[in-house]
Amino acid sequence: MTATYRKGAKVRYKDGGGYEYGTIISSSYSAPNTTVTLATNSDYAMAAATITDKYISYIENPEGFPQYFNFTPSWTNVTVGNGTQAAIFTIKNGVLKGNVSLIWAASSPTSSISGQITLACPVSASSALVSYTTVGAAALVNAATALYMGEAVYISGGTIELRVIKTDGTYAVWSATSSTVPFSFDVDDRFTMEFSYFI
Repeated sequence: MTATYRKGAKVRYKDGGGYEYGTIISSSYSAPNTTVTLATNSDYAMAAATITDKYISYIENPEGFPQYFNFTPSWTNVTVGNGTQAAIFTIKNGVLKGNVSLIWAASSPTSSISGQITLACPVSASSALVSYTTVGAAALVNAATALYMGEAVYISGGTIELRVIKTDGTYAVWSATSSTVPFSFDVDDRFTMEFSYFI
């Protein structure tokens, strides 16, 4: 069934309750089963129940299909604490597009950054994508008084780093984030990052 359940196809099914939706990122066959893997999201969590009412679509915008999915970011060197984070993605025409943000609390924030901000995305990139490719833009906001430019930099698999752009030398360079670079995050500070890559 791998020809039917191919990468990028949209599926709708019931899993012991109402309809759930997903995008196929891979399928493989090992007699006698075809295993289908969907892009991980936090909107629908498969239960150990019989799947019924299965539908599959190869068009990019089937009726009723969600425009995007939410996901829970897997961070390195970032503690969310009592901050507000948001993360969404969509997959169309073999391209994953995503956006993540983290806003420090307005009072007694417990969010923190301890080093290079790194995000594990919900789907790995195509093996054709080489390391240190720019895949999007980023912004780091110091309580709305200063805006620092950054870029989303692909590292490997589904891993992306948020790099700040440093301009105090002859050429602009990517600089690693840290607890003090580009500034010490505190009340109402935030960062956002968008990214787009082939899967």
